[in-house]
Amino acid sequence: MINENLGTIGVTFTAKYDSLNKAEKESAKIMQAMASNIERLEKEFKKSSKGVERFSEKASKEFKDLRKDIIQETNKSKNAIVSLTQAFSVIGTVYIGKELLQTADNFNALTIRIKTATKETADFHQVYQSLYDITQTTGSNFGANVSLFQGLARSRKELGATNTEILKLTKTFNQLGTISGASTESMKNGLLQFNQAMAGGIMRAEEYNSIIENIPEVANRIAKGFNVTKGQLRQLMLDGKLLSKDIFKVLLSQAQEIDTQFKETPKTMARGWNELTTSFSKFLSGLDKAVGFTTTLANLFSKIAGFLDDSKENIKEITLPKLQGSMWSGNLAKQIFDQERKKIFASNQPMKNKLILLDQAKIK
Repeated sequence: MINENLGTIGVTFTAKYDSLNKAEKESAKIMQAMASNIERLEKEFKKSSKGVERFSEKASKEFKDLRKDIIQETNKSKNAIVSLTQAFSVIGTVYIGKELLQTADNFNALTIRIKTATKETADFHQVYQSLYDITQTTGSNFGANVSLFQGLARSRKELGATNTEILKLTKTFNQLGTISGASTESMKNGLLQFNQAMAGGIMRAEEYNSIIENIPEVANRIAKGFNVTKGQLRQLMLDGKLLSKDIFKVLLSQAQEIDTQFKETPKTMARGWNELTTSFSKFLSGLDKAVGFTTTLANLFSKIAGFLDDSKENIKEITLPKLQGSMWSGNLAKQIFDQERKKIFASNQPMKNKLILLDQAKIK
């Protein structure tokens, strides 16, 4: 009985021992396999690390170059901006000087026109001062008055007029413009047509209509001087009987009456402004003759032009291709990364799987 039990126990023990031995062997195989996998993974990781390291070196270099390009372009931009700021600051200051220069030049040009108109009569100074006084008393435009005088002076012989009479009509014409309530533009248009009528020897339809439209009081005074209605005046014009020398005389004959009516009109801001600008223009012209400041400003403009030409060199260096090149450099690092990543994928399937899992994790 005991022997049977011992035999049973022995058989059982042997079976258990065999099972344990088998399990041990299986465990050893598994451990060996794991060790082998770990070793292989370690080798793959080292291999992959070299690729990443290589990528890191390239990327680092590109980022350094990109930073250098950005710093260079920024410095160029700063230099250009500083130059432009200085230039605009100077231009802003000089712009006022340019306007003063232009004002003086315009007044000087008008003075030359008066000299030309009085070359035969040799009374420049008297005419010049009279035109200035007319401009100030009527609040009109000095340039317009010079134009009217010059136009009438060309027809002096045809009109049988003296400079004194021409100056008187110039004043009267301006006063009629104020009485008519004519704007600066209307005065300009009406004066142009009136000058043409005086120079042509006869007033024609175009000139007549322009005066009626722009300075109607002139037409009223012409009709009054001819002792006709405006309808009859128009018929005289159509019949070719509205002669320039007759118009000149009838307007001149009413100068005193027109002057009285003018004095009753209130002074407008426009007239006051014209007085101020004319006075200032004369002052600048006189100052220019005394110290030659227009020449000084002209030389200053030349220097500023040279300064701007020098500043253009900084601007030329900041070209669109270079700026685009800097932007392209910013994408170069990404391109290198993508290329190296593809190489890793192609040579290392386990690493590829891990990178895919990392990308999926980022997306989540």
